[in-house]
Amino acid sequence: MIINMQVVVFYDKFCGKPEKISLDIQNLLGDDCQSQVLPIPPDAPLEIPRLILNYDDKVIALTGNSLSISTVNHRFDIINCVKLVLGRLGAFVFTRVGFVKTHFTNSGNISDLKQLVNQPIPVDNLSELRIIYNNTFECLGYNCNDHGDVFCGDAMVDNLPQPGILNIKDINTQYVSDVTLSVEVICNLLLAFNSRSDMIVELPGSVD
Repeated sequence: MIINMQVVVFYDKFCGKPEKISLDIQNLLGDDCQSQVLPIPPDAPLEIPRLILNYDDKVIALTGNSLSISTVNHRFDIINCVKLVLGRLGAFVFTRVGFVKTHFTNSGNISDLKQLVNQPIPVDNLSELRIIYNNTFECLGYNCNDHGDVFCGDAMVDNLPQPGILNIKDINTQYVSDVTLSVEVICNLLLAFNSRSDMIVELPGSVD
């Protein structure tokens, strides 16, 4: 099952006033949210949020160099939401995009992970095992990363924590100086990334 999705769009710098952007987004998506405009000094690190909007089905955050939209509702049309929000950020110059999807298998355990390793692990009472992989590929003419992270952990299912295996896919475009992305290109990349993010490591004998 899919328990989380997140899209991150990077830009070269934050443009405009957070208060104005917050109102623009609320006029577009509705004002039934908690909006936080954080008093950040101009020299604050780029990673610190300038604006956060908490909706029931999504969280939108803008830092000094990125927009992120995340949701725990796997039916939420996150790509269309990204398209709408980016349309209100006309002065921003977009440079990279990433798509993160977290899958959860509640029938898996560490024994299943051990079966994915080519060489036997000579430990009977293994308490932790993490499989991380990364490869590159080309999508719509852009060089991209496909990063995977598979490990045992808990996830909230029906508001209750359940043990199982988390399978995180992080797919993103590589940084290239002087390359900018249009909203149309970003959405087309996200459509491709969304499909690729479902190509996860299959666990022996488990049911998703």
